[in-house]
Amino acid sequence: MRAVKEFVGGVVFMASLVVFVVVALNAGAGHETDRPITRDGILELGRCESDNDPHNMLGLGLFGGEHQWLPATWRSAAAGAGYPQWADTPVHEVPRDVQWAVTAFWWSSEDPAEQWPYCYDDALRAMGRHAPCAGKRNTTPCAEQPPIPQFAGNITLWRNN
Repeated sequence: MRAVKEFVGGVVFMASLVVFVVVALNAGAGHETDRPITRDGILELGRCESDNDPHNMLGLGLFGGEHQWLPATWRSAAAGAGYPQWADTPVHEVPRDVQWAVTAFWWSSEDPAEQWPYCYDDALRAMGRHAPCAGKRNTTPCAEQPPIPQFAGNITLWRNN
């Protein structure tokens, strides 16, 4: 009987491991840089970052604009997005349509979870996409998303008896 329990335990563990690996692999597939940000995503990102205020300045003036850019990142993003004339302008002084265009470019070319760690998940959910609930400040409850299967339990594969 003990051997049967250990065998069943091993089978359950292996099945759980397969599910975990499949979920982990799928989580990395289709990185958000492969999918452009939508108008709803940009609006939610701006709402979360600055209450949609393109003239906003936070963090002792270090972060600026609707999507809260650091000056050095803004310079790179604006130039890369085709707006070099705005690269050296403080972000809070840049027109909103330019800020949106640069944000859309940066979302598609860099890791948006790194650029906007507090509001990334909210922007994904606003676009109807699955969010990893890894953001530092999720204003939309993660409980509203379908749960990700997780392995639970203590299973002994073998014993040295």
